[in-house]
Amino acid sequence: MSVTQIKDGNIVSLSSTKLTGTIPDARFPATLPAISGANLTGVSFRTGIHVWKNAGQTVANNTGTKVTYTEEFYDPNNDWDASTSKFTAPEDGKYLITAGVRFSSGTNGYMTHLYFYVNGAAKTYSDNTSGSGTGINTTHTHILELSTDDFVEVYGNHNQGSSMIFEANSTTGFLFNYLAIQRIA
Repeated sequence: MSVTQIKDGNIVSLSSTKLTGTIPDARFPATLPAISGANLTGVSFRTGIHVWKNAGQTVANNTGTKVTYTEEFYDPNNDWDASTSKFTAPEDGKYLITAGVRFSSGTNGYMTHLYFYVNGAAKTYSDNTSGSGTGINTTHTHILELSTDDFVEVYGNHNQGSSMIFEANSTTGFLFNYLAIQRIA
């Protein structure tokens, strides 16, 4: 069996044993042109940050304290302001937010809380209870609907009875004091 077809000025014959005809020239120029996203439409580049602490921070008993994440690991669009410890949403959308802090050791049974604030008001929180007088890691993850220019901050508090410290890792901070925000929809 054999099939002959004329397509775009080329004759192609197909038989059960071989393909014959003209194959268009597929050579590229010596250098490829630069690729730019400037003319892309309908493509949404995701917004996100990953920041952390490089120094301890005092947290008074029963006092909401803003966590000051001072170091940037990832912030391609400059959405994080380290001087105010705020993330500002560059566009409307749903954002996955996760944060963690480590409170220094204290007495057994004290509570720690970690809050996400949006535009200066608490929206969501998580808590944890200490044991054995050791430090306690408190983490929180939530999906929040944000509008353009909404800002997100992280606060923590405890009821240990005296001041504690948001501890910091001296090398990377990723072990327990971090904030990651990613636009997901």
